[in-house]
Amino acid sequence: MGLFIIFAFSVMSIFWTMVLRDIDPETFWGKIADYSVSFDNRFYDFRMKALLDPKFVSKDIAIVNIDDYSLQKIGTWPIPRTVHAKVLRKLKHFGVKVVGMDIMFPEKAPVCGGSSPDDVFAEALRD
Repeated sequence: MGLFIIFAFSVMSIFWTMVLRDIDPETFWGKIADYSVSFDNRFYDFRMKALLDPKFVSKDIAIVNIDDYSLQKIGTWPIPRTVHAKVLRKLKHFGVKVVGMDIMFPEKAPVCGGSSPDDVFAEALRD
């Protein structure tokens, strides 16, 4: 019975999310959709904590983070795309097979003289 309730609520959450995604979140229906998505996210977190072994740590995965120290060393924000390109090339040199990036580049990088930083970064992504 418990599994049926979980399944039914998951289906309802998906339905409400798809149907009401363009509704203003301040309205009644928007709050219903918001609640179902929030509940689904919490349930997903609960499942992952219950299923994954916290003692298991893969030595094949590394997370590279942009922290305050890195920003001080680089000295500018946003970090130039040429710096991202250098990091990608170094990772490739060290044998990294897959890279995931969670960074937004909402506008073109300014070009001063030589080649475009966007082109340099795009080339590094292709390599």
